[in-house]
Amino acid sequence: HTNPQKPDTPPQGPRWTPYSHNYPQTRAAIATALSIQGKSGKGPEERRLLTAKIVDSTDHSQGVNETIRVEFADGGEGFFKPLAGQEIDNEISLGHEYSMQAQHEVATWKVAQQLGTRYTDMVPPTVLREVNGELGTLSKKYPGEDFSPFTDRNQLDPHQVHDAAVFDAITGQRDRHPGNTLVYRRTPEHLGITLIDHGYGFTRIGEYAHNF
Repeated sequence: HTNPQKPDTPPQGPRWTPYSHNYPQTRAAIATALSIQGKSGKGPEERRLLTAKIVDSTDHSQGVNETIRVEFADGGEGFFKPLAGQEIDNEISLGHEYSMQAQHEVATWKVAQQLGTRYTDMVPPTVLREVNGELGTLSKKYPGEDFSPFTDRNQLDPHQVHDAAVFDAITGQRDRHPGNTLVYRRTPEHLGITLIDHGYGFTRIGEYAHNF
Protein backbone atom coordinates (compact mmCIF):
# COMPACT_ATOMS: atom_id res chain seq x y z
CA HIS A 1 0.00 0.00 0.00
CA THR A 2 2.88 2.37 0.73
CA ASN A 3 4.50 1.78 -2.66
CA PRO A 4 1.78 0.60 -5.05
CA GLN A 5 2.99 -1.13 -8.17
CA LYS A 6 1.22 -1.66 -11.43
CA PRO A 7 -0.05 -5.24 -11.61
CA ASP A 8 0.44 -7.34 -14.69
CA THR A 9 -2.26 -6.56 -17.21
CA PRO A 10 -3.46 -9.69 -19.01
CA PRO A 11 -5.03 -9.11 -22.43
CA GLN A 12 -8.76 -8.79 -21.82
CA GLY A 13 -9.85 -6.35 -24.49
CA PRO A 14 -9.11 -2.74 -25.43
CA ARG A 15 -10.97 -1.25 -22.47
CA TRP A 16 -9.35 -3.52 -19.89
CA THR A 17 -7.26 -1.71 -17.27
CA PRO A 18 -6.37 -2.38 -13.63
CA TYR A 19 -9.80 -0.84 -12.94
CA SER A 20 -11.31 -4.15 -14.07
CA HIS A 21 -13.86 -5.39 -11.55
CA ASN A 22 -11.69 -8.48 -11.14
CA TYR A 23 -9.12 -6.54 -9.13
CA PRO A 24 -9.56 -6.77 -5.34
CA GLN A 25 -8.62 -3.09 -4.94
CA THR A 26 -11.26 -2.12 -7.47
CA ARG A 27 -13.95 -4.24 -5.84
CA ALA A 28 -13.11 -2.72 -2.46
CA ALA A 29 -13.21 0.86 -3.80
CA ILE A 30 -16.52 0.23 -5.57
CA ALA A 31 -18.02 -1.33 -2.45
CA THR A 32 -16.92 1.66 -0.36
CA ALA A 33 -18.34 4.19 -2.80
CA LEU A 34 -21.66 2.33 -2.99
CA SER A 35 -21.79 2.11 0.78
CA ILE A 36 -21.22 5.85 1.06
CA GLN A 37 -23.99 6.80 -1.38
CA GLY A 38 -26.47 4.00 -0.63
CA LYS A 39 -28.27 1.95 -3.25
CA SER A 40 -30.88 4.58 -4.07
CA GLY A 41 -28.89 7.68 -3.11
CA LYS A 42 -29.51 10.08 -0.28
CA GLY A 43 -31.47 13.13 -1.31
CA PRO A 44 -33.15 14.23 -4.54
CA GLU A 45 -29.96 15.24 -6.36
CA GLU A 46 -28.35 11.82 -5.90
CA ARG A 47 -31.54 9.97 -6.83
CA ARG A 48 -31.83 12.05 -9.99
CA LEU A 49 -28.24 11.30 -11.00
CA LEU A 50 -28.75 7.59 -10.34
CA THR A 51 -32.00 7.27 -12.26
CA ALA A 52 -32.11 10.03 -14.88
CA LYS A 53 -32.26 8.87 -18.49
CA ILE A 54 -29.24 9.94 -20.55
CA VAL A 55 -30.12 10.97 -24.09
CA ASP A 56 -26.78 12.23 -25.42
CA SER A 57 -23.07 12.03 -24.62
CA THR A 58 -19.95 13.67 -26.05
CA ASP A 59 -16.27 13.53 -25.18
CA HIS A 60 -15.23 16.35 -22.86
CA SER A 61 -11.75 15.17 -21.85
CA GLN A 62 -9.54 18.12 -20.93
CA GLY A 63 -7.38 16.77 -18.11
CA VAL A 64 -5.65 13.46 -17.40
CA ASN A 65 -8.88 11.45 -17.02
CA GLU A 66 -11.44 10.59 -19.66
CA THR A 67 -14.51 12.77 -19.17
CA ILE A 68 -17.83 12.56 -21.01
CA ARG A 69 -20.45 15.28 -21.03
CA VAL A 70 -23.94 13.80 -20.78
CA GLU A 71 -27.36 15.30 -21.35
CA PHE A 72 -30.38 14.10 -19.39
CA ALA A 73 -33.89 13.71 -20.75
CA ASP A 74 -35.04 16.63 -18.57
CA GLY A 75 -32.50 18.95 -20.24
CA GLY A 76 -29.95 18.93 -17.44
CA GLU A 77 -26.28 18.10 -17.95
CA GLY A 78 -23.57 16.21 -16.13
CA PHE A 79 -20.08 14.78 -16.46
CA PHE A 80 -19.25 11.07 -16.42
CA LYS A 81 -15.78 9.68 -15.68
CA PRO A 82 -15.53 5.95 -16.46
CA LEU A 83 -13.25 3.96 -14.19
CA ALA A 84 -11.57 2.51 -17.27
CA GLY A 85 -10.62 6.02 -18.42
CA GLN A 86 -8.93 7.15 -15.23
CA GLU A 87 -5.20 7.88 -15.29
CA ILE A 88 -3.24 5.33 -13.28
CA ASP A 89 0.31 6.72 -13.04
CA ASN A 90 -0.76 9.78 -11.05
CA GLU A 91 -2.52 7.56 -8.53
CA ILE A 92 0.58 5.43 -8.11
CA SER A 93 2.82 8.49 -7.68
CA LEU A 94 0.49 9.76 -4.93
CA GLY A 95 0.41 6.43 -3.11
CA HIS A 96 -3.24 5.75 -3.89
CA GLU A 97 -4.73 2.36 -4.57
CA TYR A 98 -6.50 1.64 -7.84
CA SER A 99 -9.97 3.17 -8.26
CA MET A 100 -9.66 5.46 -5.25
CA GLN A 101 -10.45 8.43 -7.49
CA ALA A 102 -14.06 7.32 -7.81
CA GLN A 103 -14.26 6.68 -4.09
CA HIS A 104 -12.85 10.15 -3.37
CA GLU A 105 -15.22 11.89 -5.79
CA VAL A 106 -18.26 10.36 -4.08
CA ALA A 107 -16.86 10.91 -0.58
CA THR A 108 -16.07 14.58 -1.28
CA TRP A 109 -19.69 15.23 -2.20
CA LYS A 110 -20.82 13.48 0.98
CA VAL A 111 -18.55 15.74 3.05
CA ALA A 112 -20.06 18.81 1.37
CA GLN A 113 -23.52 17.41 2.07
CA GLN A 114 -22.72 17.06 5.76
CA LEU A 115 -21.31 20.59 5.96
CA GLY A 116 -24.44 22.18 4.53
CA THR A 117 -25.64 24.38 1.71
CA ARG A 118 -22.67 26.76 1.79
CA TYR A 119 -20.59 23.83 0.54
CA THR A 120 -23.12 22.01 -1.64
CA ASP A 121 -23.50 25.32 -3.49
CA MET A 122 -19.85 24.92 -4.56
CA VAL A 123 -19.42 21.13 -4.87
CA PRO A 124 -21.48 19.25 -7.50
CA PRO A 125 -23.45 16.16 -6.41
CA THR A 126 -21.63 12.99 -7.49
CA VAL A 127 -22.64 9.33 -7.59
CA LEU A 128 -21.27 6.03 -8.84
CA ARG A 129 -23.34 4.49 -11.64
CA GLU A 130 -23.16 2.79 -15.01
CA VAL A 131 -23.41 4.76 -18.24
CA ASN A 132 -23.43 2.91 -21.55
CA GLY A 133 -22.33 -0.27 -19.79
CA GLU A 134 -19.35 1.31 -18.02
CA LEU A 135 -19.05 2.06 -14.31
CA GLY A 136 -17.82 5.45 -13.21
CA THR A 137 -18.66 8.68 -11.41
CA LEU A 138 -21.45 10.95 -12.61
CA SER A 139 -21.59 14.55 -11.43
CA LYS A 140 -24.15 17.25 -11.97
CA LYS A 141 -22.95 20.12 -14.14
CA TYR A 142 -22.50 23.26 -12.06
CA PRO A 143 -22.00 26.74 -13.54
CA GLY A 144 -18.60 28.22 -14.23
CA GLU A 145 -15.61 28.63 -16.50
CA ASP A 146 -11.94 27.91 -15.69
CA PHE A 147 -10.33 30.39 -13.33
CA SER A 148 -7.92 32.29 -15.58
CA PRO A 149 -5.13 34.88 -15.20
CA PHE A 150 -7.69 37.42 -16.38
CA THR A 151 -10.16 36.62 -13.60
CA ASP A 152 -10.60 39.62 -11.33
CA ARG A 153 -9.83 38.12 -7.92
CA ASN A 154 -11.31 41.18 -6.22
CA GLN A 155 -14.71 40.14 -7.53
CA LEU A 156 -14.61 36.67 -5.94
CA ASP A 157 -17.19 36.18 -3.21
CA PRO A 158 -15.01 36.47 -0.06
CA HIS A 159 -17.23 34.07 1.90
CA GLN A 160 -16.90 31.42 -0.79
CA VAL A 161 -13.14 31.95 -1.01
CA HIS A 162 -12.92 31.21 2.72
CA ASP A 163 -15.29 28.25 2.50
CA ALA A 164 -13.40 26.79 -0.47
CA ALA A 165 -10.11 26.95 1.44
CA VAL A 166 -11.69 25.32 4.49
CA PHE A 167 -13.28 22.61 2.36
CA ASP A 168 -10.02 21.75 0.59
CA ALA A 169 -8.27 21.54 3.96
CA ILE A 170 -10.96 19.24 5.38
CA THR A 171 -10.89 16.93 2.35
CA GLY A 172 -7.10 16.93 1.94
CA GLN A 173 -7.33 18.30 -1.60
CA ARG A 174 -3.98 18.32 -3.43
CA ASP A 175 -5.16 19.01 -6.96
CA ARG A 176 -6.73 22.45 -6.71
CA HIS A 177 -5.63 24.53 -9.69
CA PRO A 178 -7.33 26.99 -12.07
CA GLY A 179 -8.75 24.20 -14.24
CA ASN A 180 -10.44 22.65 -11.21
CA THR A 181 -11.74 25.97 -9.89
CA LEU A 182 -14.61 27.41 -11.91
CA VAL A 183 -16.01 30.92 -11.57
CA TYR A 184 -19.30 32.45 -12.67
CA ARG A 185 -21.33 35.61 -12.12
CA ARG A 186 -23.17 34.82 -8.87
CA THR A 187 -24.38 38.32 -8.00
CA PRO A 188 -23.92 41.72 -9.65
CA GLU A 189 -21.01 42.34 -7.26
CA HIS A 190 -19.38 38.93 -6.91
CA LEU A 191 -18.12 35.92 -8.82
CA GLY A 192 -19.19 32.54 -7.44
CA ILE A 193 -16.92 29.48 -7.14
CA THR A 194 -17.47 25.89 -8.26
CA LEU A 195 -15.03 23.22 -7.05
CA ILE A 196 -14.60 20.15 -9.29
CA ASP A 197 -12.34 17.10 -9.75
CA HIS A 198 -11.76 15.63 -6.31
CA GLY A 199 -10.19 12.31 -7.22
CA TYR A 200 -6.83 13.21 -5.68
CA GLY A 201 -8.24 14.34 -2.35
CA PHE A 202 -8.05 12.81 1.13
CA THR A 203 -4.31 13.17 1.57
CA ARG A 204 -3.20 10.94 4.41
CA ILE A 205 -1.01 11.83 7.39
CA GLY A 206 2.63 11.77 6.29
CA GLU A 207 1.85 12.45 2.64
CA TYR A 208 2.86 15.64 0.89
CA ALA A 209 -0.29 17.64 0.22
CA HIS A 210 0.88 19.36 -2.95
CA ASN A 211 -0.82 20.52 -6.11
CA PHE A 212 0.38 19.14 -9.44
